[in-house]
Amino acid sequence: MKQVLDKIDRAVLSMLNKIVPPMHGYYLMTLSNRSGVRLFRHNLNHAFLMTENPSVGCTGALCHFDALPVRHNAIDCVYMHHVLDEVASPHKCLREAADTVVPNGFLIIVGYNPWSLLGFWRRCRMAKHTELGCQQVSAARLQDWLTLLDFRVEKTEFGVFHLPVPMGFLGRPLTWLGRLLSWGHIPTGGVYVMVARKLVAGTTPIRPKWRPLRSRELPVVAPTAREISVRNR
Repeated sequence: MKQVLDKIDRAVLSMLNKIVPPMHGYYLMTLSNRSGVRLFRHNLNHAFLMTENPSVGCTGALCHFDALPVRHNAIDCVYMHHVLDEVASPHKCLREAADTVVPNGFLIIVGYNPWSLLGFWRRCRMAKHTELGCQQVSAARLQDWLTLLDFRVEKTEFGVFHLPVPMGFLGRPLTWLGRLLSWGHIPTGGVYVMVARKLVAGTTPIRPKWRPLRSRELPVVAPTAREISVRNR
């Protein structure tokens, strides 16, 4: 099972390095319950890991994903590595992670695609292997959640179109089928990577026009053209 997860992680890392845009800032927070999570290329100053698994050596803290010990609007990029696949309440964890992202910051999510060969295989194997997770949130459903949280999905990439397990004489045909699906950009890959950005409503500050001081008068807002016409009636 460890070899299967390693193959998936290598494919995910290649996808991340391909679609993650250049980022500038201070903090990259990774949420994961797995040891040895590979980070994508980034220019952020500090990267740390938050986990719920006590056996994982973390550089941040041991915490619950639905109650992060991080203040809101503090993290430039939050990287959720199969978190939504492994928690009982994925929507609550997503909201908690979204609250920690700074305005115009990034939220990067890696998840299993339930509408794929890998997703079907996981449903058959989850009862025996707890490390495979307990949830499968589709990319379309996740995009709806992010829209409600005021995020805009920048890019979505699918990968692992064939099962990363020995398939005997079916191995070669399935490999070629996976390559055809990847070339056609058909959303049937076993794993997806979604990059979303936190939206901020634009505001234009309006400064009042003050009349110049005359003697000891207090500064007041100059009347508009409409107010002057009303007074002259």
